[in-house]
Amino acid sequence: MSHISKATIKVAMTNKNTLITALSKIGTVYANTHIYRHMGGSSYPKSSETYDIVLESLENKNHRIGFSLNSDGNYQMHYDDYGALGKWIKNVEDSVYDRYIAHHYEAQLKQEGYDVKVIANEQGELEVEANEMAW
Repeated sequence: MSHISKATIKVAMTNKNTLITALSKIGTVYANTHIYRHMGGSSYPKSSETYDIVLESLENKNHRIGFSLNSDGNYQMHYDDYGALGKWIKNVEDSVYDRYIAHHYEAQLKQEGYDVKVIANEQGELEVEANEMAW
């Protein structure tokens, strides 16, 4: 039997809007919904818990990661680490953190008056490009 796991917080994801922006580049984002548990075979029932934010794979609607706001103010990932779903989680987990950091810097630089773009290069690495706005 499978169960929902909590990821270790590697990056303090504290801003909901920044997290949603980062996730929207990876898959489909939902608010206040469920993730799915893998129960063997092709069974993916919904979890009993509702998560503040849910990321859904573009390729498989049953592949989801839930994010809940902890008492310490950080969003923590919840997922079912099993089979193809577990492989998808491992493929996108680092991307979630990388994109969150990139969009966090983007927001900071915009506040400082820069024209900012987050660009993914051919290797999939993210670059935050900031240019001073003309007077």
